Amino acid sequence: MNARSDGQPQARPRRYPYGVSYIPRRARPWLVKFKRNKRDVYIGSYITLAQATLHAEEFLRNERK
Repeated sequence: MNARSDGQPQARPRRYPYGVSYIPRRARPWLVKFKRNKRDVYIGSYITLAQATLHAEEFLRNERK
């Protein structure tokens, strides 16, 4: 099984925060997206890692409510 039954991310070392990825050939290289219910939830793309991390954490906080 690849996913946890409680919907939380797997505990593994990450290069970037959960949900954040880096695509160097873009004008806004920091991409934030999550997979929920077998679908991609696109949050946005950002210029800095700090902005992307902030929005990823905000999405996760709102999701738990």
